[in-house]
Amino acid sequence: MGSTIYSQKLKHPVSVTFMCEHCGQYNYFSQEIIGNGSVEVSNIRSDKYRQDQIGKIGSKAESDLLRNVQNAKQSLSRGNYSWLKFHKCTKCGYSQSWQTGRLWKRSIIFFIMDLVILYIFFSWLTGSSPESITSGAWGFFAILGIFILIPVIVLVISLLRRDKKNKYKPDVSI
Repeated sequence: MGSTIYSQKLKHPVSVTFMCEHCGQYNYFSQEIIGNGSVEVSNIRSDKYRQDQIGKIGSKAESDLLRNVQNAKQSLSRGNYSWLKFHKCTKCGYSQSWQTGRLWKRSIIFFIMDLVILYIFFSWLTGSSPESITSGAWGFFAILGIFILIPVIVLVISLLRRDKKNKYKPDVSI
């Protein structure tokens, strides 16, 4: 026999106001912290059992929401804003320095993916044997590596420059 999954989602609004570090424009955006609760009930069970389980979904969603709000408040007290949506200035399009934590994570993931793709491509190109490696394959690998890694290097340099700027922290109300 089958089963049915019942779920409930609770949302808590978060408003963020910040002043652009580049042009001084005030910006605003909002997002939501979400709490989920779900339960899977077998179709063989009685209606009373099913109603008891469904009645517990709201408290599960509420406790999940409270836990997520507490985690967000702890992150804010530590100065960690990486859980906020990535939002550029509406006037100049500049991303703020307090958002660079998320950019660093993305650039590291992008860099690792580039290296894996280059390794797989180079292994396929050379047949994975030392005898089949030619100078043309090495040259092609070097050129391809340079073209793929240049955007990563530019991103890292811009992040390093941005970290040196004066940081205006956002005003987050939960």
